[in-house]
Amino acid sequence: MRTTRARQLIRSADGDVGELVDDTVHVVGADGAVAARFRELELEELGGGPLIATVAAALIEAGAVGGEFVAKVVRALGPNAAAPPEVPELPAARPKDAAHDALVAYLALHVRALRAADVAFRREPADPEAVHQLRVAARRLRSGLRTFRPLLDRPWAEELRAELSWFARSLGELREGDVLRERLERHCADLPPDLPATEVKLLLADVLGGTVADARVRVGELLDDDRYLALHDALVRAVARPRTGPDAERPARDVLPELVEKAWKKLDGATDDLTDDAPDDEWHAARLAAKRTRYAAEAVAPVLGGDAKAFAKQVEKITEILGEHQDAATAAAKARELANSEHASADVAFALGVLASNERGHVHAARAAFADTWPQVRRAKWRRWMEP
Repeated sequence: MRTTRARQLIRSADGDVGELVDDTVHVVGADGAVAARFRELELEELGGGPLIATVAAALIEAGAVGGEFVAKVVRALGPNAAAPPEVPELPAARPKDAAHDALVAYLALHVRALRAADVAFRREPADPEAVHQLRVAARRLRSGLRTFRPLLDRPWAEELRAELSWFARSLGELREGDVLRERLERHCADLPPDLPATEVKLLLADVLGGTVADARVRVGELLDDDRYLALHDALVRAVARPRTGPDAERPARDVLPELVEKAWKKLDGATDDLTDDAPDDEWHAARLAAKRTRYAAEAVAPVLGGDAKAFAKQVEKITEILGEHQDAATAAAKARELANSEHASADVAFALGVLASNERGHVHAARAAFADTWPQVRRAKWRRWMEP
């Protein structure tokens, strides 16, 4: 919707008595073509007096039509303004309800979140939180389809997951660039005072800032891409008509615990060989398994209640620690890369080397925190609700 506004003050010999606001509104479709056009006049009284009534009468005589106020967006949408939402806000399923109901409520929650984040990014592309929430919604939807996979038509679910993976990856450069730049700039404060922290920040702003700016433009283009729009429509259809199998009709309390247990077993296995000197890739794999387990537990918690929620909170502790590990490892690698680049002077390269070393210190601190926390998370009491 595009509005061109003109304002006209109405004056008498005694001063300003009113204002006429003249809006011409164009309703633009997804293809850029003008779908509708209308004009709206608003006459506001400022100082009173008979002149306003005279102006109103003149406008009506010229063809203006009086009536109750109707918001522009309602007028632009027409009958759709009163239609129910494409993706409704659904209540959580009950334990005795079909697992299908839990699936639909989960999909609706996160499709609504994705749509809200889409609008937030379009309104304020520079806000890092908007792209973060877009990516989180896409990942939760993908993870949810993985968790509920035994209840779904496999080819349908896998095709949807593949498109969500593509979309989340497409957002990755911008989101990861935002996080990386903010972290490295913040940790410049930890450099010794004799090192050129200001020059390091300028280099980060120049190199990473340019990368992030380019990525932000690409995300804006992505949201108008036919592939993304097709994914959006497929997600709306998935809420309305998910393709499920027979197990989806079983009671949620009988089906959902075992779905989380599968994710937990993979996480438990992924942590078997984690040691302080294990490669970063192994720690990253454990992080991914932890996130899947957390998302699975959070997906069923509204249905199964407090025990599932408590388990999710325990796994969240691990995902936060492993997330810090991943951020620190990525930051260390980027600092080393910049130190060895043509962009860095000798002094700045040395400071970046110190920054990289500090980030590796954060890596090992995260590994120590994991070793302290993991035994508590593994306690059987958190998983008794999964037992048949």
